[in-house]
Amino acid sequence: MRALRVYVWMLGTTLLALAAVLAALWFWSGANTSLATSLAAVAQWLPAGQTLQTRNVQGSVQGGGTVEWLRWQQGALRVEVHDLQVRWSLRHALSGEARIDQLAARLVQIEDRRPANPPGPSLPPNNLVLPIKVDAQVSIATLEWQGTTALTATDLAGHYVFNSASHKLDGGQGRISSGNYQFNATLQAQAPMALSAQAQGTVQTTLPGRSTAWEIPAQASVRGTLAGADATLDLQAALSPPSGQTMQATLTARIQPWQAQPVVQAQARWQGLDLAAVWPQAPQARLSGEASFTPAGAGWQAAVQISNTLAGPWNQRRLPLERLESQLDYRQGQWAIKTLQATGAGGRLEAQGQVSAN
Repeated sequence: MRALRVYVWMLGTTLLALAAVLAALWFWSGANTSLATSLAAVAQWLPAGQTLQTRNVQGSVQGGGTVEWLRWQQGALRVEVHDLQVRWSLRHALSGEARIDQLAARLVQIEDRRPANPPGPSLPPNNLVLPIKVDAQVSIATLEWQGTTALTATDLAGHYVFNSASHKLDGGQGRISSGNYQFNATLQAQAPMALSAQAQGTVQTTLPGRSTAWEIPAQASVRGTLAGADATLDLQAALSPPSGQTMQATLTARIQPWQAQPVVQAQARWQGLDLAAVWPQAPQARLSGEASFTPAGAGWQAAVQISNTLAGPWNQRRLPLERLESQLDYRQGQWAIKTLQATGAGGRLEAQGQVSAN
């Protein structure tokens, strides 16, 4: 009996101590400094080569808070977040779910200076499983991407859910260049990692002789798998205005992203296409034509035909090209121009040769 009483006393003391520790943690997690302390701890635990910096963090682990500035960096990849607001309830995490009622940022800047073609083969993923379920409402006022190309998107928002089996984005929306888009996507968490993504929206442009903007419906979809070396994605995209209008474009492609030659095949056709309507930094043009890409050994063969009825000088933001026809080969980082004939700016150009893609 004496031994039993000692055991009961020790068990009770341990439970009381554990309860005291949990109570202290709960009290600490509700303090207005706990979010800053947690982010500082995360910065210390990051793997080698990664850094995390923050400034002016307010709020608690229990309910969320605000971060004036946050920067995460790994090598040549850097992400900066300005004026981040997070609102959640910690009690859902105790049941294995991160439910985030608000994850909003005024500005997100991504700088990617990694090489476009890193050495060595690409390693395909086999799964994208998170340790906890996630349900988050996400919004970004402005997203700026700086890399091999520059991209700015505004008014991004969406509802992201991970339910242990798949990742899902519903109600996605945003503005890119002169277009407003809605999008949604589903990605299987385990192999074969089936992917289905759709986007639709409108591109605004002004046609010659019109004073008001014209909206062109646009659609795009990606379907396929991401897991394994033979993963294949089918891409379709189109600008499809109402009947009777001239501007339209279609693109179809089959891609194997983890292969040395990722583009299996691609074909594009366009009519009355104004590059500046889709991408404001581009010169104005009225393009018709087609292009095709097909594999050829370890490279590609390409054929391009372009005509432009809105040719003009660069200093007037026009494309000084009236017509172009070309056949090209791509192998080992080199484009071989088999034939090229172009007219524009009052002259004619014929060429053959090689151009490095690096």
